[in-house]
Amino acid sequence: RNKEGIIIMSSDFRSLLTTFESATGTKKERRTLKVSNKENSLKELTTNLWRWSQIRQSINPKAISLNTKTSNETRQPICLAICLCIVNSLTHENIWRDWINQDTNNKIFAHMYLHAKLPESVSSEWARSKLISVSHRPDWNDVKIVRAMLSLAEEALKDRRTTHIVFGTESCLPICPLSQVIDISHGKSYVSYYDKKNATRFDEHNVWNILRSNMPLDCIHKALPGWCTLAREHAHEIIEMPVNHLDGKDLWNAFTDCWAPEEAFFPTALALLGLLPETECRSLTYAEWHEHKSSSDNAHPKTWDEELSTNLVSALRKAHKCMILRKVKHPIKLEQWRELAHGSISRKRQTTTQLEAPLCKKSGLAYK
Repeated sequence: RNKEGIIIMSSDFRSLLTTFESATGTKKERRTLKVSNKENSLKELTTNLWRWSQIRQSINPKAISLNTKTSNETRQPICLAICLCIVNSLTHENIWRDWINQDTNNKIFAHMYLHAKLPESVSSEWARSKLISVSHRPDWNDVKIVRAMLSLAEEALKDRRTTHIVFGTESCLPICPLSQVIDISHGKSYVSYYDKKNATRFDEHNVWNILRSNMPLDCIHKALPGWCTLAREHAHEIIEMPVNHLDGKDLWNAFTDCWAPEEAFFPTALALLGLLPETECRSLTYAEWHEHKSSSDNAHPKTWDEELSTNLVSALRKAHKCMILRKVKHPIKLEQWRELAHGSISRKRQTTTQLEAPLCKKSGLAYK
């Protein structure tokens, strides 16, 4: 205190005290004399946010819980916003159209949103009707993919019925009927995330070492696949993060030089906001990477066109509780997909060759 009784604080101590008081709800009115009015860097802002979420969780683990729903909210049907990034066509449009229009006795609903890299080249009238108004025109391994996903989420949240945002690409294929999507809870996200302890050397060099200049190392996470499912509340918090916590700075800017930025952005944002406890560490979209091939092959997930069968789908659904498979690059007929997803083909009448016969035809343009 100075002679007038005014508290003088260093910027570091003031920042830590403010963070603690905000997290614990113990902030009191004080007359303070600021030492500096300099603008906080993104690293300072994310560090304060990380401290806030960690302090709040340690003092009251239920403080940020989003699962304390009212009875009306828990009775609300699950409504999935399928948010896909495409180039200029939706490979499995016929299947997605059938999927979102299935009768589920009002237990679960779905609707479609599309972000096109080349919206002017989209020829399907139905696909055009699902396009959002903005295109960030992302390249492969481009932070603009994150921006496209954020724009999709923002549009989907305008519909009050939306309970979850399901991200994907044009090579994503639903592998179960909509009525059988039952393992989804209100207020819960589904992201198969991991931290630095489980990262590869490639991850450390191309993700953690890139991001550490703009945020605390411990908050950085990565997800495989990066095409995750976010609860409405979580998606809203991520979209509002720049305004609510980062002095208007966009977090996605920090991921510009990060490898596969969409794989790191969303789990890291959830960690910064203290929302990982509300996130189930599994993905509703199944993807697989080659383990014994060159690093260039590992950049892309495995394609399933030659292996797609009733046996494969049944095994994946049983083992991983997934509802979407990525990547299936080429179209299949709607009747064949119905047999695949509904399991209506009698296995006893099929030979092994018939069961394992690929259902896909080669055509179409797919996202990497």
